[in-house]
Amino acid sequence: QTGGPLAFTNYNWGNGQAAIGSAPTTFQTPDLGWEKTTTKNLGLDFGLLRNRITGTIDLYQSNTTDQLQQRTIPAANGVTSVYFNLGEVSNKGIEISLNTLNVNKGSFRWSTDWMFTKNVEKIVDIDGSGNSNFANLWLLDQPLQVYWGYKKEGIFQYADTAAKGILASTYWLKNGRNNTSYQPGKIKIFDANGDSAFSPADRIILGSHNPDFIASIGNTISYKNFDLNFLVYFRVGGLYRVPRPGLVGRYQSNKVNYWTPTNPSNEYQQPTQTSDIPLYWEGLTYRDASFTRVKNITLTYRIPQNLLTKMHVQGLAFYVSAVNPILIHGASDYDPETAPYREFASASTNQVGPTSYSYKSFLLGVKLDL
Repeated sequence: QTGGPLAFTNYNWGNGQAAIGSAPTTFQTPDLGWEKTTTKNLGLDFGLLRNRITGTIDLYQSNTTDQLQQRTIPAANGVTSVYFNLGEVSNKGIEISLNTLNVNKGSFRWSTDWMFTKNVEKIVDIDGSGNSNFANLWLLDQPLQVYWGYKKEGIFQYADTAAKGILASTYWLKNGRNNTSYQPGKIKIFDANGDSAFSPADRIILGSHNPDFIASIGNTISYKNFDLNFLVYFRVGGLYRVPRPGLVGRYQSNKVNYWTPTNPSNEYQQPTQTSDIPLYWEGLTYRDASFTRVKNITLTYRIPQNLLTKMHVQGLAFYVSAVNPILIHGASDYDPETAPYREFASASTNQVGPTSYSYKSFLLGVKLDL
């Protein structure tokens, strides 16, 4: 990055003949340096009830300066972005791990591992000016991966207007305002500045791609020669976005919960033949990223020791395992765990493909110790 790397490209000299040459993919940045991080930690390890309950609590705070960021610049320069050392970001949070021995009696043993993590990220400074950088969505006192845009409140219904019962080109809201954008079936966004009109001034900070907290519960249950292990993972809070304007454009082939006069949905606006992308469509793209996932279930059978002696082996076990078998989430067409951060809306339909998911797998195996 610091040397201004080149890439092969075609160039047209204007005579209809293309030539192959090299062009820079970004500018030289010889002053680019390493990020610098200082960290403070306060930890506690403990054991209770003869270590039937053990755990660790860790409080931390870190400050990173000279953050390595890709900054957007005008395309007239020849490239659209370049790396800089910019600003300061702070992180503080808590990590808790806990192990409990729930039952240990005879041939039966049951233990549980608990984990909880909460992190608060905040941009402290960008370039020393004391101002936010909306072009790159770097906002002071907000996380790095923040979402800023229109907040969808629903879909306009007949009950919101004075002209009820039929579709028309213009509708009057009950407060007397006349605007074709307020027809029943159109997207209703939050009026952030309270002027009873929708405009770019109504965009607000919606949230972050980062979760409020994550947690997990893992259990190990043993009975005689059988072991059962399973891990459940939780993510609470945060947003992700699916920029799919194709779902609200014209000539639809997707079957979703559209608004119609006989189906007054609050999910997707009415289908239309007059525009590809309706006003404020991006308000439809934000989704709650909370989910619960069963990460792993494994059942193992261990061959008894007396048989191992006859077989002259140290250990032999058979197991069946399921990885990512269950996902509980508010939308069935996307995996929030793998959804990338997207700053701005895109004109692409971004149809979901197999790479958008954490793959499920089911395994049968044998473990042999000689």
